[in-house]
Amino acid sequence: MTEELQQIELPMEVQALGIDYSEPLFRYTGQRFKAYHPDRYEEAVKWIAANKFSDRTIARFVHADYRTIQQIRLSQTKDIETQREKLKQTFYEGMMLFAERTVELLDCAKKPTESAVPMGIFKDAWLQVAGLPTANIEVNHHFDISAEIQKLHKEAEETIKQVRARVIEPPQLTEGEKPTT
Repeated sequence: MTEELQQIELPMEVQALGIDYSEPLFRYTGQRFKAYHPDRYEEAVKWIAANKFSDRTIARFVHADYRTIQQIRLSQTKDIETQREKLKQTFYEGMMLFAERTVELLDCAKKPTESAVPMGIFKDAWLQVAGLPTANIEVNHHFDISAEIQKLHKEAEETIKQVRARVIEPPQLTEGEKPTT
């Protein structure tokens, strides 16, 4: 089993699906997939609701065509939302349980941050299932475009002055004189 499929099994309890991977991929609609393979369909819905893996990864796991998984994602929104609410509730309960446990573990942990790691994992999982960002990036860079344009304008004026200073007018020749070299 690949590392990606092992990662799929970590966050949730995965049923032993008993899939025969030697048979061809299932290439039908989501409704047929639900009718013919309800156990695989339920697992696909769980992974779609979790918002963690691509359609192709889920398709490899449940042994279906990725287009079948895309069709489930687009047409079976009620099942996915029901599963998403279950996952959010499970992750929220785990987050609150570990938040209480963090205070108890704070005294016996070697590093204070060790006690908060499980709560952080559940928090990130809950945020991801809820569709919220799991990381905030602040950009506090002030860029004054007016000042930059003025600076470029001054540089252009200086360059023009230098170019004008280098222009040498040819000497005026009178008739019959030869230029000196």
